[in-house]
Amino acid sequence: VFTVPEVSWIVEVLEQYLRDIRTLFNVGAHPALFPTERVQYMGSKDFGSRFQQMVEEAGLPVELSLHHLRHTYATNLAEYGYDPVFIQ
Repeated sequence: VFTVPEVSWIVEVLEQYLRDIRTLFNVGAHPALFPTERVQYMGSKDFGSRFQQMVEEAGLPVELSLHHLRHTYATNLAEYGYDPVFIQ
């Protein structure tokens, strides 16, 4: 997983997910990081619909989408002082 020092905490979060959550799916050697309940790859529509569900449950504006996370990450990198070419 590519990360920058300011968000290096994500490595620990992913390690915990792999150790405590992903194993509950009994996926064995399947290479998907986030498998479905049927041990298949999740598609972008799966992520998008789950994200929308979480947005609604959190009471956030329904206009939010996964793409907004990309913009947030880029904005954070700019705020941390990363070169625009790196961000691009």
